[in-house]
Amino acid sequence: MFLRELDHVSDLFESVSGTFVGVGMTAFPRIIPSYFSDSYCIISLRKTGDLPQLRKKAKIFCLEEETGGALPSNARDSARLLAHQLTTDYLNKLPDPKHLLLYQNYPDLERLAKKEGWILLANPADLRLRLRERAFFQHMGAALDLRLVPGAIWPIEVIRERGYEEWTSMLGPELVIQLPDIGQGGGRGTFFVRSAEAYDLLVERLRGDSWRDVRLKSVSIRKFVEGIPVSMAICITRHGNLISGLQEQLVDLPYCKGFLEDGIFCGHVWDKTPWPPAIQEDALKQADRIGGYVASLGYRGILGIDFIIDEGGREICPIEINPRFTGAFPMLSLLHLQHGIIPLDVFHMLEFLDLPYQLDVEELNKQYARPIE
Repeated sequence: MFLRELDHVSDLFESVSGTFVGVGMTAFPRIIPSYFSDSYCIISLRKTGDLPQLRKKAKIFCLEEETGGALPSNARDSARLLAHQLTTDYLNKLPDPKHLLLYQNYPDLERLAKKEGWILLANPADLRLRLRERAFFQHMGAALDLRLVPGAIWPIEVIRERGYEEWTSMLGPELVIQLPDIGQGGGRGTFFVRSAEAYDLLVERLRGDSWRDVRLKSVSIRKFVEGIPVSMAICITRHGNLISGLQEQLVDLPYCKGFLEDGIFCGHVWDKTPWPPAIQEDALKQADRIGGYVASLGYRGILGIDFIIDEGGREICPIEINPRFTGAFPMLSLLHLQHGIIPLDVFHMLEFLDLPYQLDVEELNKQYARPIE
């Protein structure tokens, strides 16, 4: 089937036997498939105020509701959510095969899915874990000759062996110090250092080579670039890379001032403000090259790329990749739906369903590149 319109998606999904199930800590991020499948279900951990509205679109099982609010202390990811007896009892009542749409995959979840016979619409956990490493991004950046922010990854001991002045002589007076061993995103393990006092305080905090109960082996120290943080979402398909437009990120808003870390992700700006054509074109080229590189390793589906546009608006540098659904979803997809554009979630699912389909990559990317609000 050649996918040109939203109606084509519903027809294609209806041809799949079994049940589509979205899985997440909350229900809203997994809502998009409900626009194409009347039988779509969502399994969520948390009871949120939007559930009555979301239930107008999809059937939702909420573990916090089912337990009366008594959630297990270790229920921190989809693997533990799905392993709960009440959740498996619910899933067992649904028609087979069960196709699970995830935020991201985990080794524990893969083992559970194999045991239960679930089909995961997600990349292998070991591939995702490899691609999320900052060392992988640094290696990929060098291999593709990307315009990376100056700096490098060092053994954690280096932060104590070298002082603030030594780093600033190489990278300038403002530094971004990140802890690559912290797997969570959204600013966790990120520090903006602008003085010797701030540097010494961070060194003291990291004296035990531990942060957020994670043992630290390395530290990334790079130049702080004053500018606009932005992101792109891409979907790697058998036909080529589908690439969204640039979205400005909201970072370190006033209500985040109490955090020990910096670069706290707070959402996106959704408007029709156009980016300079040279910046947009450069970002598209870099995203396409990154997509091709990870595709060569077997990666499929949605991946996020974070960039920084320098203060003068002259250059755009990739900062990191996120091999998973990102904070741009589902709002990006809801806006695409509002404009009659097939959302990226659809092609992510199709890649793992291995259904035959055709698309016009060039035409879709023209649609994705248009400013939306």
